[in-house]
Amino acid sequence: MKKKILAKLLVLCMVVGMVPTMAVAATGTAGSITVNSATNGSVYVVKSDSSLVKIDGTYSTDGDTTIRLVPDSGYEVVWGDETSKTGSYYTYTVNDDTNVVYITENDTTILGGQVATVHPVFTKTSSSGGSSGGSSSSADKVTVGEPATSGGTTTVEVKVETKTSGTTTSATVSRKDMDKAVDSAVEAAAKAGTTPAIVVKVETGDKTTAVKVDLPAKSLKTLSEAEGATLSITSDVADVVLDSESTAALAEQAAGSTVTVSVKPATGLNNAQKEAAEGATVIDVSVTSGGKQITDFGGGVLSISVKYALPEGVSSGEVQVFYLTDGGALEAHETSYSGGKVTFTTTHLSKYVIGTKSMLGVSFEDVLFGQYYYDAVAWAAKNKITAGITATMFAPDKTCTRAEIVSFLWRAAGSPEPKSASNPFTDVDSGAYYYKAVMWAVEEGITAGTSETTFSPDKTCTRAEAMAFLHRSEGSPAASGVGSFTDVPADAYYTNAVAWAVKSEITAGTSETTFSPDKTCTRAEIVTFLYRDMAK
Repeated sequence: MKKKILAKLLVLCMVVGMVPTMAVAATGTAGSITVNSATNGSVYVVKSDSSLVKIDGTYSTDGDTTIRLVPDSGYEVVWGDETSKTGSYYTYTVNDDTNVVYITENDTTILGGQVATVHPVFTKTSSSGGSSGGSSSSADKVTVGEPATSGGTTTVEVKVETKTSGTTTSATVSRKDMDKAVDSAVEAAAKAGTTPAIVVKVETGDKTTAVKVDLPAKSLKTLSEAEGATLSITSDVADVVLDSESTAALAEQAAGSTVTVSVKPATGLNNAQKEAAEGATVIDVSVTSGGKQITDFGGGVLSISVKYALPEGVSSGEVQVFYLTDGGALEAHETSYSGGKVTFTTTHLSKYVIGTKSMLGVSFEDVLFGQYYYDAVAWAAKNKITAGITATMFAPDKTCTRAEIVSFLWRAAGSPEPKSASNPFTDVDSGAYYYKAVMWAVEEGITAGTSETTFSPDKTCTRAEAMAFLHRSEGSPAASGVGSFTDVPADAYYTNAVAWAVKSEITAGTSETTFSPDKTCTRAEIVTFLYRDMAK
């Protein structure tokens, strides 16, 4: 009898040969392998203690062979990325040309005359039993609850009891447990005409400040295939709730066998970020898989809640969460505070500051949260780029003059002293608020005026001028192509500036085909252009 056996430490190997036999199953101490619909063949199991258990099976020379692996009570099957599971069976597919294991939702197929090798592993579960309707088979004690329907959602809770090391609680849900939860939720939701939801509830210690949860990627993929399915990770310290779009995006982007969701105090802040945070709490919310960060969720929304004690003298209405950019800019997110937790929504993951609304430095009555220029005005006011037209008014819709944009650029550069006292412009008075800004801009090659002797400070700034000023202030970096804009000539003075601005995501034009170079700019638009260029 010809045998081909791949021995591997702590691994079971199954080999199909060419010996005529008529048995269909055999059981070892850890589990059983079943070979169905066969006429010829032999299967060998090499256990980790090197003992050999022969399981005779059959297969047709012109048909398919099905092999199913079923763990005994008290055991589980540990697989690599090749795992698939249907019902209570673990299944796999063998490529008959290269003997490589492939994933399939169907049973294993081995063509006649081929030698196929796969590598499942039997391990003892850390515990068994648990409460009624639950299971516990991973290193952590995991209990899978029964489906519960409320409104239009059917929820299955996966409770994880784990140990805390220092201030970090790490939890792992096995493939077996997660599959059970997902299958249960999806099946019950289908019967009830509702959408399925999985809630992973992690028990944390009193000293926990960071939570990390590992979930099997393939289970999440199965969940995401159900219409409207959602995923939540909850604990006393932090909650991460993904809507159906973000759940699907997460499953689609998973690059490894495991997805890790983490909420922890942020570390490694750069100087700009430290300065912007002003000593407030900074958290790092991340999702990783296969060594890859998943930060964008395809437009889906995540709701994040973090345990937070209100500082003395701060009311719940003053609490504000900000996205903290690498450049130290703060972008406000819709925030609420209740039950000792601060909650905010986002469409991407990064570092977030939990602070107060006063950190924005916005006291303008005409700049309201939710307006597209809100964060830009907050950044400009905080960095003393603008103080508004009065202490309480920014005038976002007022047209911006050439004097104003040059002054904004000058202040953003730190308000440097001009190197020369020579003034070529007859319309720029030495006592004007914009005098030093104009002199500096001329020296830096940002503007040469509207003629040799005029700067035209009160002339309204156009979109073309704004892009040209910004581009020159950055050293006129090379750029080419203006995409589909039909109103930007190839030889215009602002062509390269527009190309650079589009590439740098400072502007996307006024439509898919127009940039509108001669359109005048408002103060809100100009400050937003600066913010997109300098703050991110």
